[in-house]
Amino acid sequence: MIEAGKVNAYRTAAADAVAADLLARKQAKVLAIFGAGNQAGFEARALARIRSIETVLVVASPSPRRDVFVDRIGDHGLTARAVPAEDAVRAADIVVTATPSREPLFDATWVKPGTHIVSMGSDAPGKRELPSELLSRASLFCDLPSQSTQIGEFQHVRESVEAGTLIVTPIGDVIEGRAPDAAPTKRSPSSTAPASPYRISTWPRR
Repeated sequence: MIEAGKVNAYRTAAADAVAADLLARKQAKVLAIFGAGNQAGFEARALARIRSIETVLVVASPSPRRDVFVDRIGDHGLTARAVPAEDAVRAADIVVTATPSREPLFDATWVKPGTHIVSMGSDAPGKRELPSELLSRASLFCDLPSQSTQIGEFQHVRESVEAGTLIVTPIGDVIEGRAPDAAPTKRSPSSTAPASPYRISTWPRR
């Protein structure tokens, strides 16, 4: 018998790693994580398997739990430290949000071009982790578009998605080669950033 919560944590982290391997820049080395809960640890370890992550920047309220989380990340051979949100986002190549937030966690202007962003905390109506103005400037990906616009992060831009002014690409299309321009690895070897300034993928924890 396997505890279902742990299985789901592995599943979500694996999905994020698949997306990041397809969408994030190969030279990504700095990971910012919002949240210091169970899922955040799985995310850090999974992403470190597909990119040469050197530094993990943790954004969470000061608490013994946060300090233990930072120490545990370090136990896996990664340099980790707690930092303010702005410092983390400005430095990050990959940003992961794993929180129960109902408002944006950071300012869109802090995100540097070429950043890959993974949002997973929005798994119910009203939840929100990302600023809407960032979504309008990014390439958007998810597992199930219908779910992402109902309970996921893209619920906050549902009208734009339904109107066709924002396009959400299923990650399965990228995997199967039906979205040939999606992955940075498909572009010229001299390119250092994706065609769109940012990449955002969402995976509600369900």
